[in-house]
Amino acid sequence: MASKKPQQNLAAIEPVPKRRWVRNGELAKYLGVSKMTLWRFKNEKSFQFPPASVINNIEFNDLDKVDAWMEAHTERQP
Repeated sequence: MASKKPQQNLAAIEPVPKRRWVRNGELAKYLGVSKMTLWRFKNEKSFQFPPASVINNIEFNDLDKVDAWMEAHTERQP
């Protein structure tokens, strides 16, 4: 008697989330700040801005990490 392989429930498999990557100019527009302000965010260590990934000397920023950083640094008004 051959053993049967259990069938995998494809509905139970969660899709891999699509990562959103942008370069610095697009990130500045996304945040509504100047490129200089973005540079300050990235270079001020106390801000703990999410680091970019660098490919061929071009920075790519993960918008999911930037969104999480913004949420963590947002002050709520009473």
